[in-house]
Amino acid sequence: LVAKDVGTALEAAKGFEKAFVVGGASVYMQFFPHLDRVYITQIDAQPESTAFFPNLDRNPDWRCAEEGPWQEEDGVRYRFCVYEKCKSEV
Repeated sequence: LVAKDVGTALEAAKGFEKAFVVGGASVYMQFFPHLDRVYITQIDAQPESTAFFPNLDRNPDWRCAEEGPWQEEDGVRYRFCVYEKCKSEV
């Protein structure tokens, strides 16, 4: 399913158990306030780039729920992590 804007995508996602956001930096940032789980591939490198995903390790609203082992392919170290938004206590 492809949606042309955030509102349409959020409405369409209500009918699914899981929905994933795929896109570039601006797409991720538009959806970020609506996310409750984020699947991250951490790369052990300092690439030259103009856009980066927020560092959730430094954000108190998020916690690392799963952390895979470091792996290496073609000289690049990486690992998969799952972050969950912390539930606010009311």
